[in-house]
Amino acid sequence: MEASDLLSDGVISVSFLASWAAWRWQDALDKRVPPIAQLAIVIALAGPLAWLAFALADHPAFSRTADLVWVACFVAGLMGLGLKNSRRPDTFERWLILSGTFLVFGQVIAGILGDGADNGHVGTAELMTVAGYFAAFVGTVLGTFELFQRAERAMAIARGRNEELQREVVVRKRAEEESRQLALIDPLTSLYNRRGFAALATHMREIARRQQRPVQVLLIDLDRFKRINDTFGHAVGDKALVEFAQILTATFRKSDLVARSGGDEFCVLLAEPDEGIQTALARLRQNVDDSNDAGTRSYRLEFSIGIARAMPDDDESIHALVETADEAMYQEKRLRDGAA
Repeated sequence: MEASDLLSDGVISVSFLASWAAWRWQDALDKRVPPIAQLAIVIALAGPLAWLAFALADHPAFSRTADLVWVACFVAGLMGLGLKNSRRPDTFERWLILSGTFLVFGQVIAGILGDGADNGHVGTAELMTVAGYFAAFVGTVLGTFELFQRAERAMAIARGRNEELQREVVVRKRAEEESRQLALIDPLTSLYNRRGFAALATHMREIARRQQRPVQVLLIDLDRFKRINDTFGHAVGDKALVEFAQILTATFRKSDLVARSGGDEFCVLLAEPDEGIQTALARLRQNVDDSNDAGTRSYRLEFSIGIARAMPDDDESIHALVETADEAMYQEKRLRDGAA
């Protein structure tokens, strides 16, 4: 029984001291000694100590010496934990310190006044010991509760970070979508640019082919636009482009594809038969005439137009249709200039 008491006192005392030592030197020890070697050292020390406890437990001198050593280890560990807790508070360790304090005072009182076991009474020493174990129990419960709270807070932080990352992904995708839109839109006229026209025109051509409908490509060029720029300046030239783009948007349907292909050239793709094209062209000329007759500017908007048509079974690409319309447009320019 004496040997088991010595061992239990030793385990408790050394545990307090080891807890503080681990906080103080564990990182440095891990760098120099592998974990398996640390375990081997602990076993090598514990084995002989356990043998000594059982072999010499009946010797009073050894028992007193062991008690003094355990008390010294216990007090040193208790002070170490107190120092650690002052720098890094921990609920469980605070209650362990309180428990250790009760146990130390219980042992002191037992040594001075006796433990009360001889006369069958429960004395102060026993109460202090019970209070020490109770404090350890409370510390364990509160420490576990605090551990769960920390885990919950960590999970809440992780969830918050995850939601923040999701919001960042949404914002980034929106920015990428806006960038793609900007890459397809002409910033001056807000019409599609050449790239946007090429991408959407191919898609519209496939739809028209499935529906067995012809497509018409109109290439429209503003006449004498350079003269407007040279005479009135580039700001007025930009206004002329914007106004003509607005006329095109008002003339053609939302299902038609209208784009500024570059400079003073515009492209329109329609899935219409010839009669519908003639109606649209008449409406375009009328809208341009109305704008010129309004007398709000010192120049007139005039244009040349070329038309290319593709039937559903034709294999011509959009690029080939644009080139055909371009040739037709310049032919119309030459004929009109020749007539003039």
